[in-house]
Amino acid sequence: MIRRLFGLALFLAAFVSLAAEAPPTIGVLTHRPTEVVTARWQPLTVYLSRALGGREVRLKPAGYAELTELLDRQAIDFALTNPSHFIALRQRNPLTGALATMIVHDGDHSVNAYGGAIIVRRERADIRRLADL
Repeated sequence: MIRRLFGLALFLAAFVSLAAEAPPTIGVLTHRPTEVVTARWQPLTVYLSRALGGREVRLKPAGYAELTELLDRQAIDFALTNPSHFIALRQRNPLTGALATMIVHDGDHSVNAYGGAIIVRRERADIRRLADL
């Protein structure tokens, strides 16, 4: 919980330093329908707007290519994305770095890692370890 509050404090501090005339915009990677992503992240913009004394904060859901393009054009101030996409974005853009990392809770367990699975057909006896690929 303290990590989240510290990350949020950094996030808010960054907002305060932005120019007053343009509302800060948060680009959010959409891997689900836009309506679902908006419903999930809109409360954050409401919270930040209240914390900033009523200053408008905008949300811009975008797919991988669009989020990349928005950063290239400097059309967003912050990006919420996954770790692998962040690495790709950082290669293309002079980003300051990750301000916060979200840790999802599943019951009593914290899920703070990004992973995947490799599925191999049963008859492929030659692929048993990652090194076999």
